[in-house]
Amino acid sequence: MGAFVLAYSRQMLDDIVNCIYGENRFRKEGIKQQIYYGDTDSIIIHVSLLDKLIKAGFIGNTNGLLADDLNKQFLENGFAKIIMLCAGAPKKYAVKYVMPDDKIKSKLKCNGINQNNMKFKNPFNEDEILTELNYEIFEEFYLNSIDHTLNKHERKFIMPDRLTRINFKKTQQQKLNKVPMFSIHSSTMERVIFNEVWSGRKMFEFPYSIPLNSAY
Repeated sequence: MGAFVLAYSRQMLDDIVNCIYGENRFRKEGIKQQIYYGDTDSIIIHVSLLDKLIKAGFIGNTNGLLADDLNKQFLENGFAKIIMLCAGAPKKYAVKYVMPDDKIKSKLKCNGINQNNMKFKNPFNEDEILTELNYEIFEEFYLNSIDHTLNKHERKFIMPDRLTRINFKKTQQQKLNKVPMFSIHSSTMERVIFNEVWSGRKMFEFPYSIPLNSAY
């Protein structure tokens, strides 16, 4: 069932991409209206492309349709508009956006990082230890990420006292300590962001380009 749902979501996103790009999907012209960021079930696009998706019936508030995750009442009072975006790695992004009532808000996601239980060095002051990650700090991580990857530096987040469940696979240390399977333990976890190898950019048509890393 899980594989079917994932395959269906990919097919739907493929149909949505076709709706956005049309004949330009496989041409260099398509880079000018590219999707800014996307995941398994979501995309970030320019506001000028919304009309295409609305007319094609892809936007709504029911299962199987695209919705506005930043404004749950988008059908009543309009869409939220992203004004700043930092997406430095898959499933790690931060946005600042404006609500229909002109209030500015922000949203942050770092997959694998529990923001309620972590500590890391302040990028503005290396002597200060922080426990709250906000948009400005994430942006600083992002802006400095190219320099850090070129120099093979890592950005680590440390999360103490995380509860983890031991399944079939155990580490060598867990085996030595004879930790039983399917037990729950408290441990310190580490997550690293922006550690892909940077290899430059590929130009399509000035000034449009895409970043290249170890995945390409």
